[in-house]
Amino acid sequence: MCWKRTVPRATPFWYSDAIGHADIAVACVLRFTREAHPSMFDQAGQH
Repeated sequence: MCWKRTVPRATPFWYSDAIGHADIAVACVLRFTREAHPSMFDQAGQH
């Protein structure tokens, strides 16, 4: 299965004009992973 989208998004959210479950779930996973394994993420891009 290909997860790459061929059409650019018109909004900053994945599936609608408002933040949804998928957006929140991915944010939670990324934050947990960044805090649990800080060496996995490049620190240069963070503010």
